[in-house]
Amino acid sequence: MGIRLKNVEMKIRKKRPENRLKKFFKKNLKNTCIFLRGAI
Repeated sequence: MGIRLKNVEMKIRKKRPENRLKKFFKKNLKNTCIFLRGAI
């Protein structure tokens, strides 16, 4: 069980950075859209 849990954790950790980047970009896109609307 311990080995399986470690493997699952590694898989999740590998996927996490991509999800974080996607969320980060989505937030930035929303902020830039609001900023552009305010500027215009």
